[in-house]
Amino acid sequence: MRRFAFVCLAVSLAAACSSPPTPLELEVPLGFGETWEHFADVAERSGFRMDPVASDRGLRIFISRWRESPAPFGKGVRTRLQGRFERAEPKPEHVGKELWRLEYYVERQIVTDISRGFEAEEDDWSDDGQDGEREQILLGQLRLRYGQALGIQPRSAPR
Repeated sequence: MRRFAFVCLAVSLAAACSSPPTPLELEVPLGFGETWEHFADVAERSGFRMDPVASDRGLRIFISRWRESPAPFGKGVRTRLQGRFERAEPKPEHVGKELWRLEYYVERQIVTDISRGFEAEEDDWSDDGQDGEREQILLGQLRLRYGQALGIQPRSAPR
């Protein structure tokens, strides 16, 4: 009975720790077609090929195929880029232009069974949150593509 209670507690705590993704946002003063094409190009160049079955340009949803990095002893990782486009309210500095809000995140999953690293099946993958480092790299690439400032602060010079 104690074992059952412990398992129930562990499962409920794991479910409580799982939270919805926190996407990064970027506002783009271009038409939707250009915004989509630039995003898809940056994604492709970063190894995130669009999944034509899961993505829907009409619904303004971009989902990439899984990018897998198999490894032994339960160290396998896979990532997938998800993006969503919404029309944003025009701002005074963008008079006469469309403004689109792009939200995206990089989902990360790992293999937890050490015997399944190179031959993982769909049930072997577990959620591992977001890949924040990859998201920041994509943010810099997207800002460059859309002609925006990178927003990187230089480190202070050592004394």
